[in-house]
Formats: sequence, C-alpha cells, structure tokens
Amino acid sequence: MTVCSDRQTRKTCRIIVDPEQAASQVADTVMHELLHACCDLIGTTDQLTSDVEESVVRRLAPVLVDVLARNPQLVLWVQHSAGGS
Repeated sequence: MTVCSDRQTRKTCRIIVDPEQAASQVADTVMHELLHACCDLIGTTDQLTSDVEESVVRRLAPVLVDVLARNPQLVLWVQHSAGGS
C-alpha cells in the first residue's frame, strides 16, 4: 500500500490512500478499493455498470471492515486456512 491519493491504480496493483484522510476512514477506503480490484479480477466490471458496482462496493466495504474488526479470530482462521502465516 502506498500513500498519496485514494484511487486503486490498476497498472501497479496498489491502493493509494490520501495522507489527509482521517485515520478512521483509511480502513474503509482500503477495503473499498480492494473490492473494486476484486470486481476487476472476477470480471464483474464487464457485467455491471460503474454506478451499480460503486453502489455495491460502498455498501459492502464498511460492513466487511466492521466484521473483520469485530472478529480478529476470523482473520487468523482465514490466514491459517489459506496457508498464510
């Protein structure tokens, strides 16, 4: 993750966050941009209008951040199950 603006740059596969953004919003921004990247990877950008994708991503990002924040054991379980550390 690189710090500069809040756009996910497709060529470098980096999520860049505005350094002026409130700390409380950084996790939401990162999740938001990660979801857009996931949409690109699975090809939904060819099936959804950009407005529909944006609407779904805006609703999902804060929910996923909240679920992960409230369930640190879930994060550990996913890491372990996926073969991560």
